[in-house]
Amino acid sequence: MVARNKNLEILKKYQKEVLETLGKDFWTDMSEVMSSSHPPADIYETDEKVVVVLELPGLKGTSDVQLAVDNNTLLVKGRVDRDYQQTYNLLQDERPTGTFERKIILPVTVDPSGTKAAYKHGLLEITLHKSSFRTERQIKVQFVE
Repeated sequence: MVARNKNLEILKKYQKEVLETLGKDFWTDMSEVMSSSHPPADIYETDEKVVVVLELPGLKGTSDVQLAVDNNTLLVKGRVDRDYQQTYNLLQDERPTGTFERKIILPVTVDPSGTKAAYKHGLLEITLHKSSFRTERQIKVQFVE
């Protein structure tokens, strides 16, 4: 029991030092940076397809996002800009803006010729059909009103 208490004291000491060194907002700040450059994704599959859903609020049109598929790799990249001028003192900056890129290794090889992508309500849904062929293709995103 004494050794366990000693280890707990050492852990608390290091935790305090890390907090003092990095600052109390370090992990909050890091999550904001990571989320803007690396959009979160859900991936699911059926017998015939793999579906990737990325959270990308703020896209305005097809020039804001590019998709590419090569074998079992999906690359999603683009840019989200602010809708307003930043000519004032910004008090809080949490919304993801700027460039982003996400490379996703898919669980299977897909056929890019049947790939579809649609954007609605801040979510980009990419449907890829499973295949045993190796091919590469650019995919156009359709914006849904």
